[in-house]
Amino acid sequence: MLERLPGSNRIRKDTGRDVAEGFVGGVLFALPLLVEDGVFSISEWFVSVSAGPVPVFLVANVASPRVS
Repeated sequence: MLERLPGSNRIRKDTGRDVAEGFVGGVLFALPLLVEDGVFSISEWFVSVSAGPVPVFLVANVASPRVS
């Protein structure tokens, strides 16, 4: 787990409880979007912003640096 967040002196350790809390929060946030088809409308908006035939957000995601 994360012992110290770079650039911060506050967070010293990221525990399993923190990971579980983030997972549960992500699921609780995503469920209403899945049930009401909000995911599809959000994805349509991301794909609609394009530079020619290529979606801009796809290019930004592919060009972003990878973190291991």
